[in-house]
Amino acid sequence: TMRDKVQEDKSNNLFSVHYLMGCHSAPVYSHLHATNVFVNAWYLDCSPECRQDEAVVCESEAFENDPSNFMQSIYSFPSIDGACEEEDNNHSCTNDDTKKTVPSFIVIMREDAVKVEGLLVDKWKATRVASIRHSIASISPHKQQMQHSKQFDVLSVLSLIDIHFEHMEVYTTI
Repeated sequence: TMRDKVQEDKSNNLFSVHYLMGCHSAPVYSHLHATNVFVNAWYLDCSPECRQDEAVVCESEAFENDPSNFMQSIYSFPSIDGACEEEDNNHSCTNDDTKKTVPSFIVIMREDAVKVEGLLVDKWKATRVASIRHSIASISPHKQQMQHSKQFDVLSVLSLIDIHFEHMEVYTTI
C-alpha cells in the first residue's frame, strides 16, 4: 500500500517533496538541508518550451486555474486501507504510471492550501506541519485598529508600517 511505501522510503531516508506553487516561486533544493537525507523534489512545469505554445496549458497554469481539479488529475489518491476509490465515475486511484504517487511532503502557498485542504486532509490524510514566510505581499501604514487578513502574516515595524507576508504551507503524509 501507499503507507507501506512511504514507511519504506522513510527508513531509507528518502523523501519526496512536491512544490505546488507558481512559476519560479518554489525554493526547491535551497530549503532542503539535512544530513543523510535524500530528497526527490518536483515542481510544476512552466518551462519556456511549455510557455512558447499558446495552445499548451502548462502545469503551473493548470494548477493556478483550478488547484483541486489539477491535483485530482495528476495524483493517485489511495484510501486509508490502500484500496482504490471511485468518485463521479472517475477513478481516483489507478495503476496508471502517468499518475504521481502521493509525496512525503507538499509545499503550497496559503491561498491555494485553503482551496485544496479537503483533498490534502481528507484524501491523503495529510497533516499541516509548518507555515513559512515566503515573500512580502504588501507594505502599508500601520493602523492601530486595522483588522488584518488571515491570509497574510503581518509584522509591524516601529508602529509605523505593517509588512504583510505570504506564506508557504507544508503538509506531510508521513
